[in-house]
Amino acid sequence: MGCVLAREVWAACLGWWNKRHWMPEHDSKFVAWLQDKQGGEGRERDLWTGIALVCWTLWRHRNDVVFEGATPSPGEVIRKITAEADLWRTARLFRDCLGQVDR
Repeated sequence: MGCVLAREVWAACLGWWNKRHWMPEHDSKFVAWLQDKQGGEGRERDLWTGIALVCWTLWRHRNDVVFEGATPSPGEVIRKITAEADLWRTARLFRDCLGQVDR
Protein backbone atom coordinates (compact mmCIF):
# COMPACT_ATOMS: atom_id res chain seq x y z
CA MET A 1 0.00 0.00 0.00
CA GLY A 2 3.05 2.24 0.19
CA CYS A 3 3.95 2.03 -3.50
CA VAL A 4 3.73 5.51 -5.05
CA LEU A 5 2.21 4.15 -8.28
CA ALA A 6 -0.39 2.05 -6.42
CA ARG A 7 -1.31 4.99 -4.17
CA GLU A 8 -1.93 7.20 -7.21
CA VAL A 9 -4.15 4.52 -8.75
CA TRP A 10 -6.06 3.98 -5.48
CA ALA A 11 -6.54 7.74 -5.07
CA ALA A 12 -8.09 7.97 -8.55
CA CYS A 13 -10.37 4.95 -8.06
CA LEU A 14 -11.49 5.90 -4.56
CA GLY A 15 -12.23 9.38 -5.87
CA TRP A 16 -14.49 7.94 -8.61
CA TRP A 17 -16.34 5.95 -5.96
CA ASN A 18 -16.67 8.88 -3.52
CA LYS A 19 -14.63 6.91 -0.99
CA ARG A 20 -11.58 9.17 -0.64
CA HIS A 21 -11.75 8.60 3.13
CA TRP A 22 -10.78 4.97 2.40
CA MET A 23 -7.33 6.04 1.17
CA PRO A 24 -4.85 3.81 3.01
CA GLU A 25 -1.92 5.18 4.94
CA HIS A 26 1.44 4.57 3.26
CA ASP A 27 2.30 1.94 5.88
CA SER A 28 -1.11 0.19 5.85
CA LYS A 29 -1.20 -3.58 5.52
CA PHE A 30 -3.54 -4.66 2.74
CA VAL A 31 -5.56 -7.22 4.73
CA ALA A 32 -6.02 -4.81 7.66
CA TRP A 33 -7.10 -2.06 5.26
CA LEU A 34 -9.69 -4.36 3.65
CA GLN A 35 -11.16 -5.58 6.91
CA ASP A 36 -12.94 -2.34 7.77
CA LYS A 37 -14.33 -1.55 4.31
CA GLN A 38 -18.06 -1.52 3.86
CA GLY A 39 -20.18 -0.26 1.01
CA GLY A 40 -23.52 1.42 1.33
CA GLU A 41 -26.98 0.28 0.32
CA GLY A 42 -26.78 -1.57 -2.98
CA ARG A 43 -23.13 -0.65 -3.49
CA GLU A 44 -21.24 -3.22 -1.44
CA ARG A 45 -20.96 -5.86 -4.17
CA ASP A 46 -19.82 -3.28 -6.72
CA LEU A 47 -17.27 -1.83 -4.31
CA TRP A 48 -15.75 -5.26 -3.65
CA THR A 49 -15.75 -6.00 -7.38
CA GLY A 50 -14.03 -2.66 -8.00
CA ILE A 51 -11.40 -3.38 -5.35
CA ALA A 52 -10.74 -6.77 -6.96
CA LEU A 53 -10.39 -5.10 -10.37
CA VAL A 54 -7.89 -2.54 -9.07
CA CYS A 55 -5.84 -5.23 -7.28
CA TRP A 56 -5.82 -7.49 -10.34
CA THR A 57 -4.80 -4.66 -12.67
CA LEU A 58 -2.05 -3.46 -10.33
CA TRP A 59 -0.72 -7.03 -10.07
CA ARG A 60 -0.69 -7.49 -13.85
CA HIS A 61 1.07 -4.15 -14.33
CA ARG A 62 3.66 -5.08 -11.69
CA ASN A 63 4.33 -8.33 -13.55
CA ASP A 64 4.68 -6.44 -16.84
CA VAL A 65 7.24 -4.14 -15.21
CA VAL A 66 9.20 -6.93 -13.53
CA PHE A 67 9.11 -9.60 -16.23
CA GLU A 68 8.54 -7.71 -19.49
CA GLY A 69 10.53 -4.53 -18.84
CA ALA A 70 7.49 -2.23 -19.05
CA THR A 71 7.80 1.29 -17.68
CA PRO A 72 5.80 1.89 -14.47
CA SER A 73 2.85 4.10 -15.36
CA PRO A 74 -0.10 5.01 -13.13
CA GLY A 75 -1.86 6.43 -16.18
CA GLU A 76 -1.56 3.12 -18.01
CA VAL A 77 -2.94 1.23 -15.00
CA ILE A 78 -5.87 3.64 -14.74
CA ARG A 79 -6.54 3.29 -18.48
CA LYS A 80 -6.56 -0.50 -18.16
CA ILE A 81 -8.89 -0.33 -15.15
CA THR A 82 -11.40 1.85 -16.99
CA ALA A 83 -11.27 -0.37 -20.11
CA GLU A 84 -11.71 -3.54 -18.06
CA ALA A 85 -14.48 -1.93 -15.98
CA ASP A 86 -16.37 -1.22 -19.21
CA LEU A 87 -16.11 -4.90 -20.13
CA TRP A 88 -17.13 -6.00 -16.62
CA ARG A 89 -20.08 -3.58 -16.74
CA THR A 90 -21.18 -5.07 -20.08
CA ALA A 91 -20.92 -8.54 -18.54
CA ARG A 92 -23.07 -7.22 -15.66
CA LEU A 93 -20.42 -7.76 -13.05
CA PHE A 94 -21.17 -4.20 -11.95
CA ARG A 95 -24.72 -3.03 -11.31
CA ASP A 96 -23.69 0.53 -12.19
CA CYS A 97 -23.77 1.55 -8.54
CA LEU A 98 -20.26 2.87 -9.02
CA GLY A 99 -21.27 4.95 -11.99
CA GLN A 100 -19.25 5.61 -15.09
CA VAL A 101 -15.63 6.60 -14.74
CA ASP A 102 -14.66 10.05 -15.94
CA ARG A 103 -11.75 9.65 -18.32
